[in-house]
Amino acid sequence: MRVLLVTGEAARKRVEEIASKYDDIEVLAVSPSLASFVSLEKVVDHLKSGRFDRVIFPGLVPGDLTWVEKETGIKVVKGPKDLADLPFVLDMLDRVELSPVIPADELLREEMKKRASEEVEKTRDPAYVERMLGIPGSMVIGGVPVGPGFPMRVLAEIVDADNLPDHAVLEKARYFKESGADIIDIGLTRPCPDRLEEVIGMLRDGVDLPLSVDTMELENIQTALDCGVDLVLSLDFDMIPEIGATETPVVVVPRKDGSIPPGARERVSLLEECIALAEDTGLRNIIADPVLDPPNQGLVESIIAYKRFREANQIPVLFGVGNVTELIDADSTGVNGLLCALASECGADIIFSPEYSDKAAGSIRELATGARMMYLAKKRQSAPKDLGMDLLRLKDKRIRRVPLPEEVEGLEGLEARANPEHTMDRKGYFKIYVADRIYCVHYRKGRPRHLVTGTDAKAICDTLFNLGLFGDYSHALYMGRELQKAEWSLKNGTSYLQE
Repeated sequence: MRVLLVTGEAARKRVEEIASKYDDIEVLAVSPSLASFVSLEKVVDHLKSGRFDRVIFPGLVPGDLTWVEKETGIKVVKGPKDLADLPFVLDMLDRVELSPVIPADELLREEMKKRASEEVEKTRDPAYVERMLGIPGSMVIGGVPVGPGFPMRVLAEIVDADNLPDHAVLEKARYFKESGADIIDIGLTRPCPDRLEEVIGMLRDGVDLPLSVDTMELENIQTALDCGVDLVLSLDFDMIPEIGATETPVVVVPRKDGSIPPGARERVSLLEECIALAEDTGLRNIIADPVLDPPNQGLVESIIAYKRFREANQIPVLFGVGNVTELIDADSTGVNGLLCALASECGADIIFSPEYSDKAAGSIRELATGARMMYLAKKRQSAPKDLGMDLLRLKDKRIRRVPLPEEVEGLEGLEARANPEHTMDRKGYFKIYVADRIYCVHYRKGRPRHLVTGTDAKAICDTLFNLGLFGDYSHALYMGRELQKAEWSLKNGTSYLQE
């Protein structure tokens, strides 16, 4: 397919550099320099040579370009609005139908999101579920199918559920469900069968998701089984003989006499021994958890254990990431993305996290996205990129820069300098607080006069302006900066301290 790339003169060099990496792509640069104002008539004249099968105009060209196609008989489409997206668009030319109306970056973004969503949604189809459950190592947990044919299921733990008030337990469970959790885990700190029964009943009524119980206390486990819980974790070599035969899925860990072997080979051997004991005891639905160790404390060796176990066994595997996300001072988004990739390569079927500390906030949502990403990547036999979903939060995949307009290039640049003097606004001052939302308090003569709350920095600024609370433009600019930081803090779960 012979393609003509139309661009403005200012971007010609960069576009030619990009086009040189592809066969049968020619660049036509026209004046003026800004691509959004190219002279379409000049391009039409150039196309009458008949040498091209497709023409790609800049995404910033206004209007519907269908008339160009009718005039020339050549397929005409819009490329991306930003040059940084051009290589991606060219890579996708044979896979996506571009438009003469909608810029390619917008079209591809929506198309990729739609396709990704549709692919994941197909795993819910009853016929698909029935077929995939026939694969060895698959099972159903409380109505949720688990196994190689499905995205990794996210198990979210409510830590210390036995010590939390009812409303806090229910609120956490609903938050996890909204975040994408597939199963809610009830984490316990002590023997408390009566309290456990209350929590199970409350969550059955309040959250329509399967329930698991995380405990090492025999009385808690028996209560959970009597209440019809959907999953029990975790049983070790010493606990297994205490549990009677059951169809309820259970998680088995390689622990004996209170310890887990550090070496991968020994760990896998003990896990297989525990599983054999569980099968002899009458446990019918077993999930293996080789246990992920913290960074610098056996993390790599434990990953090797996961890999070795999966290669030798067709049993569902649980991959608990809390020992990593909670024990490394790094942003959870990237850590969880990488952990999902490792879990996927290790053949994990369930990924487990408590989302306990402040720095791990949002982990369940991140893991839910990561699990779907890895499912799509495996299905497409690709790296987990350009899937239609991502975990990019603080960085852009492709940095976009708007070029300096030609008409300002001749202006002398002035170096910005802060004003060293500070003058108090005659109309008062503000204090900003961030909790569940932004609270902006206006003080006049040392006393609070107005309280404006919200989650949007612009809306708060507009309200302050409409109330006539600014007497100095520099004060208004300062508040705009501070409120924007407060909004970012609120959305990203970081601390905010007014400067």
